[in-house]
Amino acid sequence: MRILFRVSEPTAAPSVTVTPLGSSSLKVEWEPLESHQARGVITQYQVVYRKASSSYETTHNVPGNRHEYIINST
Repeated sequence: MRILFRVSEPTAAPSVTVTPLGSSSLKVEWEPLESHQARGVITQYQVVYRKASSSYETTHNVPGNRHEYIINST
């Protein structure tokens, strides 16, 4: 028996909360998507940010089983 699943991009973005952790760090947290919104297994998240004084964006890939990321400005 062979079972195939259609996997596509999620239909929604996760709800995100950003919390300061001092003068040089931020904690970014997000809620996992409901299965009907995820449309398959989430294998990774991308956290993209830029410093206010820069036009350069930084991207970090976070494994799909994690739901937080710490940004350090150092």
